[in-house]
Amino acid sequence: MHIVTACGWFFVYKINQSCGNQKRSLVMLKKSGIFLYCLFALSVAIIGCGGGGGGGNPVGPATTTGPNANLSGTVLFDNAPVPFAAVYLYKSEKAHTYGMAQLPSMKGSLAAQQIISDGAYSTTTDAAGAYSFVNIPVGQYTLIALRDENHQFVQTGVLLGQVTTINPQLTPTGKITGKVTQTIGSIVQNIAGVFVYINGTSYLAVTDNAGNFVISNVPANALTSSTAYEILVSSTLGTASSRAGVRVNPGSTTDIGTIALIAPPAANYANLSGSLVAGSNVTSAELADQFVVLTHHTDGTIFGTHTDSTGKFQFRVMKDGIYLVLCSDSDYNYSPERLIVNIVNLDNGTVTLSAITVDAAQVQSTGSIVGSVTLAGSPIAGAVVHASGTSLVGVSNSVGRFVIEKVPANTSATPYTLELSASMGTAPAKTGVVVNVGQATDAGVFAVTVPTTGYKTITGQLVAVTPVTSAMLANRLVQLTAPDGKVIAAYSDSAGAFSLITTQIGAHTFTVIDNSFDYAPRTQSISVATLDNSSQALTAINVSQSNLNVSVSGAVAWAAPPGAWTFTDGEIVLAGTSYVERRIVGAAPASYRFDNVPPGNYTLSVNPVRNGYQGSISFSVNAGVDITGQSLPTSFVAPYITATDTEPFLDNVLKIYGQQFAAAPGMQAFVNDKPLPPANTGAWTDTYCVFALTELPPGQYGVQLEKTVAGGKVEGNKVTFNRPLLPPTNVTAESTDTSITFSWENAPYVTQVNIELWQQSTQVTPVRKITGNSYTYSNLKPSTEYTIVITDYYPNMAILPNAQYSFSTKNQGLNFITARALLTAADIPDNNTIFGFEVHDNTAYIGAHGYTTGAPVTLYAVDLGNSTFVSTTIANDGLAADALYSLAVNSDGVFLTHKQTDPVLTKLNLDLTGPTSKSLISAAPAGFGLGTVSTASIRSFDNRLFLVARFASTFVGINEVNPSTLAVINPAFSVDTAKNFVDTGKSAELAYDQTTSSLYLICAETPGDATDVTTLRAFSNLNLGLTPPVLGKLDGSRRIYGASALNGQVYIASYDTSTYYETGYAVDGASGYVRELYSITCVDNDKQGRTWICTTGGDYDYFHRVEPGLNIVQSLGMPDYADPLYTLTSDLSRIRSDKQTGMMYMLHIAANGNLAAYNYNSNY
Repeated sequence: MHIVTACGWFFVYKINQSCGNQKRSLVMLKKSGIFLYCLFALSVAIIGCGGGGGGGNPVGPATTTGPNANLSGTVLFDNAPVPFAAVYLYKSEKAHTYGMAQLPSMKGSLAAQQIISDGAYSTTTDAAGAYSFVNIPVGQYTLIALRDENHQFVQTGVLLGQVTTINPQLTPTGKITGKVTQTIGSIVQNIAGVFVYINGTSYLAVTDNAGNFVISNVPANALTSSTAYEILVSSTLGTASSRAGVRVNPGSTTDIGTIALIAPPAANYANLSGSLVAGSNVTSAELADQFVVLTHHTDGTIFGTHTDSTGKFQFRVMKDGIYLVLCSDSDYNYSPERLIVNIVNLDNGTVTLSAITVDAAQVQSTGSIVGSVTLAGSPIAGAVVHASGTSLVGVSNSVGRFVIEKVPANTSATPYTLELSASMGTAPAKTGVVVNVGQATDAGVFAVTVPTTGYKTITGQLVAVTPVTSAMLANRLVQLTAPDGKVIAAYSDSAGAFSLITTQIGAHTFTVIDNSFDYAPRTQSISVATLDNSSQALTAINVSQSNLNVSVSGAVAWAAPPGAWTFTDGEIVLAGTSYVERRIVGAAPASYRFDNVPPGNYTLSVNPVRNGYQGSISFSVNAGVDITGQSLPTSFVAPYITATDTEPFLDNVLKIYGQQFAAAPGMQAFVNDKPLPPANTGAWTDTYCVFALTELPPGQYGVQLEKTVAGGKVEGNKVTFNRPLLPPTNVTAESTDTSITFSWENAPYVTQVNIELWQQSTQVTPVRKITGNSYTYSNLKPSTEYTIVITDYYPNMAILPNAQYSFSTKNQGLNFITARALLTAADIPDNNTIFGFEVHDNTAYIGAHGYTTGAPVTLYAVDLGNSTFVSTTIANDGLAADALYSLAVNSDGVFLTHKQTDPVLTKLNLDLTGPTSKSLISAAPAGFGLGTVSTASIRSFDNRLFLVARFASTFVGINEVNPSTLAVINPAFSVDTAKNFVDTGKSAELAYDQTTSSLYLICAETPGDATDVTTLRAFSNLNLGLTPPVLGKLDGSRRIYGASALNGQVYIASYDTSTYYETGYAVDGASGYVRELYSITCVDNDKQGRTWICTTGGDYDYFHRVEPGLNIVQSLGMPDYADPLYTLTSDLSRIRSDKQTGMMYMLHIAANGNLAAYNYNSNY
């Protein structure tokens, strides 16, 4: 049978009064027409006499008659007191329940109020960091202290009564993450709504829809004396083994991996199936992912789950009894507020719960109600006062005062009625109570009277059975449940007697709530036939203890610690087959005691993690025989540092000296809670180890060693050391003739440096503070050495030796153009003409020919590094026109056009060896098959070879040539110019724009109107398969001296054969717009795209650098010279850029008649 109550409330709660000496335990049931009260209130559980603080009474349950104890101490961080820190003391078995109530989805909700009962205390440290808990019932507790989310402390297993002082040392916090899954069928599924918590603490999380969880703000235990954490889970979907030995490092996340739930038994269970339905101002979509809580009212077991996308949820329980179902989201109101289900039979069936309607919550303004309760003029503790129409209650304390908090404000039109329930009697209700926002309404005094008639007194007696004594019978909680569900509770007196008053007839149920002993019978029924104001006795109840456990006591023999080791206390552990207890033991006296120890074999050991000591003994415990005087010997095992040494300028490490060291990886160093990587582990000894400082910022630090031993990780003493700044390293520089760019590597964590520039003993620039690792000094002197001084800048750190680096500006560049000799006049045959000039990879190639029959071509390769040259001669018809001569060089070799019997293309190696020739006239494959040729030029662009020629009288063609075989690479281009241009100069030429990948053809032709012009055509991407239209025209048939192109502009140097003028042009490569320039004979661009032209006329020839607007910005005059026995052809391209080195050269005849070149570095 399963009983579900949806219209009323059924609660079980325990309340410890904060200032009284009574305990009350009630079970309440609201049936139709009977108002009962919502208990379990968190406000009830923690009502106290005062706010807390180091010396005041803490907030929480008050003392009761029975054994009590005090606990005090000072909260510390880095051994400094922490004022105004929060301190909590929980019954260990209740700690995770408190954590559940603090989840974001539950905090402050009714659900949170209803899952906490007794055993929770809190206080705040005073200005000196001190705290105290006074008159707390003895037992096992968890102590938590926190300054903020990032600095906390937790200690479980605090045995109040044996431990009176704990000084919590706050540690930085970390996180624990993981995932919960369950294999259903053969599919691994992520499980949501599972509680995951640290055993004995309130640190807890709930898995999300992906099964993931994060337990945040967990005190670090990897570097402290705290024991390793044990992770537990709570779910109705199954069970899982605990995860023990979990350690958390400061500021880091410990991932414990996947926890696999084991499915519950296939029998002896009951399924609870429920659903949420949308109410006022709520959409169906909002029903998804709502958090639902299920708690067992007797043992406090709590489970959670999330609703699915339709608002449905389900629990599976394996224990009978009464369960409470609540929803927790404070953004909504739930009707009913909670469901009660009584599971009687675990018959593997499903209990369908009443639907819960979800309405949007409305913000209410609240106040409070206060008052007092008396009996015969004396205050009564434990009386419950309920505000009608709400689930809000207040409980009187030891001076009879009660407070009902967060009562919605009302008016006289809707007053509250206050009703009182007390086990000692009754009192009239208070009516017409009005609550104002933010104010406390005083309801006055409830005067309780003992009934004079219409009652029955139920009496009972506890009887001690050896080894229980009569002194142990006091203060045992009992309760009587009336037929209508009302519960009356009482405590036994010093003799074990108790009495309860009922005003109802019928079957009553009596139960002993206390669990400290065995009670027979624990539950019994008693029927009240009449209310005759008499007494009716219960059957006597025997109180016994079924085990014969003993006590174990003795002292710890602490070994002498190293000189400066600070000894406070240590932890010892007594462990048997099913018994594990811990004790904190001081330095002197070092006594300990374990009570209630079952018979068996035990090991008593020191927890080395606590204080750096190790030791253990084993012995047997016999039933009923106490063990006294047991001595536990110890040895000191913590790594102890005696000295440190840093050598930042050598190997960037920290050397540590001391004792009790361990080999890597059994020992780790931590600096300000961050691990240091080990270094040179092969040299470690038990007194020496070394760690890398690479990732450590400069500053003063405390280093502490941690050693792995049996039982955990032991931390040593903390020693301070200085991590100095490192100087900048790897200083390099690049220069021009007027600037130097210095670069360097900053030391780790350094982002700013001070720099200054010197020239010998003169400071050139003042100190500059810069961010980064590079700086350029400009406007410097050419060919001058400078020194940069770089000094780290780091806040609050002393300045270290700086880094210095010297570097010179170059003696090259636009501002440092020099002339150099290439060949002497004697090196060039008499009466020769220079027709070709190319520069490739720091070698200048020069071609010359004579004008007599059979005069050869002489080629020169001048090494510009050492000014040496090699030369060779090639057979040639010296009477050929200049239009057939050209020179090109690339990485594949040296190429020239000239005339032997026929016009030919000749190839040589770069060292001018291995010449081979191919006729331009002969048919392929022996020749190019061009027929008659009047103009021929070989050019190299992007290391590709192109031949342009005028052939068959009127045709101009372009062939790409294979540089290895001199074969034509198709497609080729040709056009009939309708012009038979016969001249000594070239009538066709090529230019290439590397920035646009455009190849330009300039040639003389006669279009349909019979007017001679010189045309410009463009080939995109060097594609000769195109048939491009005429882009631009120059007037007249022109001899082409040379051409270059850059950034869409084509520069042409030409000679008008009709006017006999040398003229230059700039043609826009997109529009064909033509601008006339100076009388120029050649043009080219340097590596930076700067344009140089050569002009003739007047007394001197000049090289000019022109800006994009073609204005002259720099000029180089060609010197006056006595005519040598050689000349330069008029169409010689005198201006050449070495594409490999970036050097720019301008060929001319020097004053002494030598062949020379102006040169500068155009890389900048």
